[in-house]
Amino acid sequence: MAIPSGEKFTVLVVEDNAAHREYITYLLKKRGLNIVKATDGESAVKLLDGLKIDCALLDIHLGKGMSGIQLMVELRNKDKYKKIPIISVTAFYSKDNKEAFINQGFTDFIAKPFNYNQLDEMLHNYLYFA
Repeated sequence: MAIPSGEKFTVLVVEDNAAHREYITYLLKKRGLNIVKATDGESAVKLLDGLKIDCALLDIHLGKGMSGIQLMVELRNKDKYKKIPIISVTAFYSKDNKEAFINQGFTDFIAKPFNYNQLDEMLHNYLYFA
């Protein structure tokens, strides 16, 4: 996926933990990306009405309401988000979890805690950076 010259990718970050959300935002800003943030699935759905995103990082356990898995399904049901990279983010890593998330419709999986290089490498798999 290439982006027009002078434009930036927009990444949706949905994370209920404020410290984690700000850390992920900090890492993405280092990359020069536009960021749209939400604290839960319901507010993410409302926020995206009319917005275009190029990638999504979804925490799996969002506390009350919609889970990250339910949000991913909601996004995949919308034509404009069917093919974007949607990456599951969770502290509960196992090979079985990764396979299960991908089988459910996520593009990939990144385990917390992660650093800039790990996130950057993940994004390079799905977004083209000039």
